[in-house]
Amino acid sequence: MSKKLKSLLIVTIICFIFIWVLPTIGFLPMLGDYMNNRTLFGIYGTIITFVIVNLLAKSDGVSKMEIGLTWQKGSLLRFIAGLLIGLVIAGVMIFVLVAFSEYSLVYNSAVNSNLAILGLLGFIPLA
Repeated sequence: MSKKLKSLLIVTIICFIFIWVLPTIGFLPMLGDYMNNRTLFGIYGTIITFVIVNLLAKSDGVSKMEIGLTWQKGSLLRFIAGLLIGLVIAGVMIFVLVAFSEYSLVYNSAVNSNLAILGLLGFIPLA
């Protein structure tokens, strides 16, 4: 079997495993409250992603340094720059939706803002 075909087969199998495992594992905390569900789903997703990346790196015979997964000088600055770029892109998408459609952003006083911000902490492991 050629190396390209082997790599394609491995990636396809791992993608199917990822698509099957993440929702299955993520369903388990749904039995509890919503905030723990979001945080645990983020943590599970991060762990599964690291496992998949390690499997793919081993199958291709590359090191973590070659694909940029080791801490280096400037890693924090690159992370912050990527985060800011992502926030700008999300802001532009929201602006376009509001500007060119009938959607509008309205403050909802019934929502506990502190609890909503706490719920967003579940996305930190995914970053």
